Amino acid sequence: MKIKKGMKRIILIGFGVVVALLTFKAAAQTGNESITGTWYAEELDQSVIEVVTLEDGSYEGVIKSSSKADYVSHKVLYDFEYDVEKNHFTGTISSAARNMELDGTIVLEEDGRLKLVGKKFFMTKTFYWVRKN
Repeated sequence: MKIKKGMKRIILIGFGVVVALLTFKAAAQTGNESITGTWYAEELDQSVIEVVTLEDGSYEGVIKSSSKADYVSHKVLYDFEYDVEKNHFTGTISSAARNMELDGTIVLEEDGRLKLVGKKFFMTKTFYWVRKN
C-alpha cells in the first residue's frame, strides 16, 4: 500500500507533536523534584531547611539549623503537592516565628531559587530560599 506525500507529511507532523508533548511532560515531572534538598532562608533567622519527598509523593520541609535554637526541627512546609497545570507546588507553610499557618505556593525560579508565597486572609508574604551546596 502506497502512502501519498500529503499523508506522510501529516503523519510526520503528528509524530513530532506527540514526541514534543511527551518531552515537555517528562521535563515538567522531573522539574518538580528539584525542590528537594537543602535550602538557606536568610529572612527566617538564617535557617537551613531540608525539603524531602514523602512516601505519598507530597513534600515537607524541616528546619535543620537556625540562629534561633527553638526553630530547629520545626516543620515549615507540609502537604505540598505539584500542580502540573499551574506549574507550581501548593501546600501549607507554618510560621516558626508567629505560630500560624498560611496557604502556600512554591515556584522554582529560573535562577534556582525557591519563591515561596504565603497567604492568610488579606496578608501575602513572598520570600526566597537559596539552594545550599
